Order: sequence, then C-alpha cells, then structure tokens
Amino acid sequence: MIDANSYIRVLTLSFAILTGVFWSYSSLANWNIITESSHGSKSFVDFDSIVLKRCGFSLQFGCRRFSELIDYDKPGFSGELSTRSLVEYDCKRKVWRLISSKSFSQNMARGQVVSNNSVKSVWKNIPMQSLESLKFSLVCNQN
Repeated sequence: MIDANSYIRVLTLSFAILTGVFWSYSSLANWNIITESSHGSKSFVDFDSIVLKRCGFSLQFGCRRFSELIDYDKPGFSGELSTRSLVEYDCKRKVWRLISSKSFSQNMARGQVVSNNSVKSVWKNIPMQSLESLKFSLVCNQN
C-alpha cells in the first residue's frame, strides 16, 4: 500500500511531466512552412492542429481553427523572434480572426514568452493575393 507522502510525490511528478509536455507543444507541433520572405521571415501552419468548428449559430462546421507560427529574421519591437497564434477562418464567409497569440524570445516558439494576447479579435476580410489568402485556401480545403 502506498502511503500519503508517496502518493503526493507521484502526483506531483506526474503533474510536472504533463506540464512539461504541454509547454513543449511547439516542438511537438507539425509545422509546415508556407512562405519565406526575401528578408528571411518564415510562416508556418500546423495542419494537425486544424479543428472544424461551427460558425456562430450555424449547424454546419464551416469554421477552421488552427495554430500558425511566424519566425522573424531579426528581433521585433519587444525582442520577439517568433509568434505562435491560434487563428480561426470562416470558410463560407471568407473571413478570419485572431483568437490568441504568444511571442517568444527565440525562433520556433521557444525561449521566454515576451507577450501574450488572448483576446478574440473581430472578423476581417481576407485580402486577395496575400499570405492570409494562401493560408485560407490551404486550411479551408483540408478534409
């Protein structure tokens, strides 16, 4: 029989391991490069993270929520070298919105969190011939 102290140690160790797994999500994500700019910034999408959702009161699953990552070639204003975001597309209305984003001190969403934004933004139109347009076609055409 396990005594209370041993049980607490096992629970604490299990929690620490699970926390480590969740915090290292970026290294486990299946990042697929979408574009690379002439100055070296790269845009990635994790196609394994795509979740089909209902849009508003619709009964159809026309929305797609997924993770994207942008790697910068030079540190940004806050010292960030990468930003991982949760984005949602309404494939029927052809609009998108930012759900949350975190900026990191190192590339590929590693290092310390420099900023954290978890406010849903308003729906925005997707400009033609833009990075959003390219991601929209790739994400909304996933089965």
